[in-house]
Parts: sequence; structure tokens; C-alpha cells
Amino acid sequence: MRTRLLVAVLAAAVCLPVSAQDTRRMKFEEPSQLSLRPDATELFREATAPRAAVSTESPDSAFIFAVVGNSPGAGGTYFRSEVTLVNNLSRSQNVAIFYFPAGGGSCTGASVQSLRLSGNTFYVWSNFVADVFNTTGLGSVVVLAVDANGNFDSTGNLDGFSRIWTPIAGFQGTASQSFPSVSLSAFPQTQYIYGLRHDSSFRTNLFIFNYLPTGSSAPRLFTANIVGLSDTSSFTMSVPPCSLSVAALPSRSFGALSISVTPPDSAGGWFAFGSTVDNQSGDNWSVAARPATR
Repeated sequence: MRTRLLVAVLAAAVCLPVSAQDTRRMKFEEPSQLSLRPDATELFREATAPRAAVSTESPDSAFIFAVVGNSPGAGGTYFRSEVTLVNNLSRSQNVAIFYFPAGGGSCTGASVQSLRLSGNTFYVWSNFVADVFNTTGLGSVVVLAVDANGNFDSTGNLDGFSRIWTPIAGFQGTASQSFPSVSLSAFPQTQYIYGLRHDSSFRTNLFIFNYLPTGSSAPRLFTANIVGLSDTSSFTMSVPPCSLSVAALPSRSFGALSISVTPPDSAGGWFAFGSTVDNQSGDNWSVAARPATR
């Protein structure tokens, strides 16, 4: 069920001067439709062309949520994504949001929704995939600032946050993993993931989102090298364009570990992270890949 319109002005602390007060407000509202190009490929090219830096968690005119979901899990769990989108500018901003389901394999024909974000406003959806795209499953989202004609707007200043969460069976509470918005990247080399575990007590999955807009349907073959306290291994992941792929680590006891992820080319346009889950409690955490160079 789509959210209803609600505007709440956030009150600033009385002791702060007027100039220091937070004038941002929260809003829930129906997405407004814009005139958007149905093919995301050209928009991606425009958004990624000037970029050479690594992915960062900072405001930008374009970013991704590496994983969002509206899907049942094991043990009576049901995962959904609570998402916040922010317009940091004082003016309104048009936004194009593209949802690519896991295994979708194409940059064209994406599920597209459009929003018009009021100035200095943040918006919250408790089940983003259902509320905005009216669908189920896991996938990735690309958020682009656009103008009224659907062209990329490099002057946009957007931010966001997502957490995928589930009620815990037998408990009056929830468990979740957080996924801040991550800027698009053209970084061409190997990136590393630290702080994970995989053994009899913990299990780890590797996620790769390939958002490179090549116009080709050919997948990219990424190499993952695992170095653990107790064992080492390697494997490859084939990831179609504009698609999220997930792979469980080999069924071996690595203990604490790191993963290096190497792309098959120097074109950038991908994001990886690892997720570890405690087999007993369901406690979980995720770690994003990042380069070893500055």
C-alpha cells in the first residue's frame, strides 16, 4: 500500500541560533510521473562519464543502493527495505529511480519510477520495493538527478540510506543490515573486503552489482580471492549488465577472512560487498569493497 501524504517540520533545539536550525522536513507522498527516457543506458553514460573516483558515501547527483528487497527468507523471516531519499538543495529536484532485479541481465527495460523531491526535504518508505515499484524480490537501485525532460542533472545534490530488515520469529523485534547510498564509480582495479567470517558458526555471501552501461548483454567475469586465517580459495562470478549477482563462499572453514574482487577490465561501473550471518542468532553485518590505493 502506497504511503499517504504527511509533512512534518523538524523542530530545532531552542538553544540554537536561527542560522543553525535544521530546516529540512520529512514527507511521504505518491511519486509524480515525469517524461523519462525508457532506456537507462544513455542516462548511465551521462552520469558515469566524468567519474574517476571510487565509490563514496556522500551526497551526489547519482548513486546506487547495492541491494534492496521485498522477499521471504529462511526461518520465517521476510526481508524488506526501508529507504530514505534526501534533496539537499533549496529547490525541488526531479529524480529517476531504476530498479534492476537480481539476475535481470539488461540495462534496458528497467522498472522506472520518477519523483519530484521538494527542497530541503527527506522522504521515507517502509517497504521501498513494494511501495514504489509494486514488485517483490531482491535487486539493486540506481538513483539519478534529472531535469524535467529526463536528462541527467549534474547539479543535483541527493543523498539516501537503506536498511533491509525483517521481523525475527519468536521475538518481538527486528534484525537488519544497513546500506548507505554509494556514488557511482569508474575505479578500474581490484578492491578488497575485510572483517568477514566463514566457518561452522558463520556464513558469508559475496554480492556484486554490475552497472556498467556498455549496451552489450555479455556478462562480466569477476575473480574473488579469499584469504582466511584457516584456509584460502578463489572462484569466479559471472555478472550480467545492470544486474545484482550473489554467491555463497565455498563450504570450507576460513575463519576471519578478507576477499579481493578483481574485475575483468578497467572500465569501472561495479560495486561489491560481503555479508556475514551468525548461523545461530541471525546477527549479521555487511562490508563494502574498497581499493587499497588512495
